Amino acid sequence: MHLDDVENETAPRVEQYLSKIKIIRKIAGKIIALLAQLEDFQKKLWLKKKFVVETQWCIRVGCIPESFHGEIAANDAQRDEWVKLFAIDEIQGDLMTPGYSKPLAAAFLKGHPTLVVDTRHFDAGFSARMLEALGDLDAQTDGVLFHSENFQALSLMQARYREQVKCIYIDPPYNTGSDGFAYKDTYQHSSWQALMYCRIGAGLELLSESGTLISSINDIEVSGLRLLLNGQVGEGNYIGTLVWKGATDNNPTRIAVEHEYLVCYAKSKDDLDGHWSAAENEAKQLMLGAFERIQAGAKSRAELALRFEEFTTENREQLGDLYRYRHLDQHGPYTARRNMENPGKPGYMDEVLHPVTGKPCQKPYWGWRFPPSTMRRLLAEGKIIFGETEAKIPELKVYLREVRFPLRSVFALDARKGSNDLDRIFASRVVFKNPKPVELIGHVLPFVASRGDRVLDYFAGSGTTGHAVINLNREDGGQRKFILVEMGDHFDSVLLPRIKKVTFSPEWKDAKPKRLATPEEAERSPRIVKVVRLESYEDTLNNLETRRTDKQQLLLDTPQAQG
Repeated sequence: MHLDDVENETAPRVEQYLSKIKIIRKIAGKIIALLAQLEDFQKKLWLKKKFVVETQWCIRVGCIPESFHGEIAANDAQRDEWVKLFAIDEIQGDLMTPGYSKPLAAAFLKGHPTLVVDTRHFDAGFSARMLEALGDLDAQTDGVLFHSENFQALSLMQARYREQVKCIYIDPPYNTGSDGFAYKDTYQHSSWQALMYCRIGAGLELLSESGTLISSINDIEVSGLRLLLNGQVGEGNYIGTLVWKGATDNNPTRIAVEHEYLVCYAKSKDDLDGHWSAAENEAKQLMLGAFERIQAGAKSRAELALRFEEFTTENREQLGDLYRYRHLDQHGPYTARRNMENPGKPGYMDEVLHPVTGKPCQKPYWGWRFPPSTMRRLLAEGKIIFGETEAKIPELKVYLREVRFPLRSVFALDARKGSNDLDRIFASRVVFKNPKPVELIGHVLPFVASRGDRVLDYFAGSGTTGHAVINLNREDGGQRKFILVEMGDHFDSVLLPRIKKVTFSPEWKDAKPKRLATPEEAERSPRIVKVVRLESYEDTLNNLETRRTDKQQLLLDTPQAQG
């Protein structure tokens, strides 16, 4: 019946229609109420704190008292895992260290302190004795891995880690529909924002006031992500966006899209470090390492200068801007920098006398940037470089070891390096789709996570963030800790094995270690990694027990209910 037909129908007919409408509405109301009850029940199940169904500990052998080594060496399951992950059956012994044997010798463990013992392979009694012997587990736990849906893990973490995290890095689904994520990846924009909203909110509760949140994202959702973060963190806490050129598109439809973003926000900009800079980068390490090697073998200053010049010339492209630090004095590589002028406003106008002519040197336009006391100190340290005459403005001598690097907003890094990382570790590029390169996370971490800070990634994927933290700790001797959350099946096939592998050795090829860790690298490797497995939403549903009360049964037994 249409409303337009009402005036053409008789009153009894209209009354009949209205009665049907009332009945339909009453039935619909009951159906809606039932569906609402089901949705409310599902919501309660979703929000219910999930049980910890299993906890295992992965412990570096070097941290375990030697009194346990014999029992560990005798465990066949543990030995088989080491053969599978670390190829220990290919380790040959020498006069100092025993090689692989079956069963293993306890001395083999002492000679390989980065072997990772997994309590999953041992009975509860042995595990309890070993953990008790280790002492303060929390202080020695350098990594925590949650096998869980990330919202549930973030909820569980609130009591222990609230405001304890210095940096959150996440790589959420880009909403492209082709990323292979365990999370749905073809949302409407509003649904994608709903997915992210509660997780970002829960994560922010864990972030310290001086902490930073960094999220990878692409053009599809960058505006939506900025909108979310502006609302949850505040637009005033926006730090900036890094543009990462990671690909080359040789067949564009219109514009060749070759970049992604890393969006950066502070929990509180007022509490954030005022200046971001890093003391190391790959080119600087390469250049200083070469200088030290050449210096150790050179027989004269002239030979040192000649060989170092040859090195810098041959590696000019790789050294980039640091090529200008090719000059040497008794303290090492240096360059002359024209930054004596006070920037943008009048500075100090004191006279600086040329050491040869004795005449006042030409001043920069705005005057000197340093006060007279600083200029006297720099002169005494030999850090002012003069020209042949006073006509040339003096320059500042800056040593390579003093150089610090800013976090630039645009950088290039081949995205294929992520798959290359996994190929070296697992001898396969397809164990995980679209992994981020370790170098990408390593590029950002030195600016946002100091040596004792905690880093969280709750879209952990293949474990790149944990790998990057381990690498950085080995480089600078820090004790940064990492927390990774992942729900996919690749947690056990990729993420956990990866953390174990990079703990054992820093370098891999064809799924085998290229070399063993040095004693220094071993000491800087993770001591304990805790693995926590949470009950899933599906587990909760499967564990439900339906019970019918006597009153409910009586109602169902009535003739009306039976039809």
